[in-house]
Amino acid sequence: HVGGRFLQAFRAEASEVNEHSLVGLETHYGKVLVKQVAGILARRVVCWVHPGQQLRAGERLGVIKFGSRVDLYLPPEAEPVVQVGGQTRAGVTVIARWNGEEE
Repeated sequence: HVGGRFLQAFRAEASEVNEHSLVGLETHYGKVLVKQVAGILARRVVCWVHPGQQLRAGERLGVIKFGSRVDLYLPPEAEPVVQVGGQTRAGVTVIARWNGEEE
């Protein structure tokens, strides 16, 4: 958890200066970084996972009270299947596929 400001989450600089939580995931496909970013109204970021904890695909790892923004950093081998800025649903929306992965 990193403290910070509470700018409107859609602003570009919000990712760097707003309060946020970082979760690094190691998968057999590569490393993924999830950044939960607080916003002007959504000031509470809650992370439910702990270092070393194993997660399954689609498992929820936290919540941003009242919703806000999540930045997802994928390795180059990942092929996004959603558009930047698109809406997703936790545990339901497929965000990316790994090169060569079957649908």
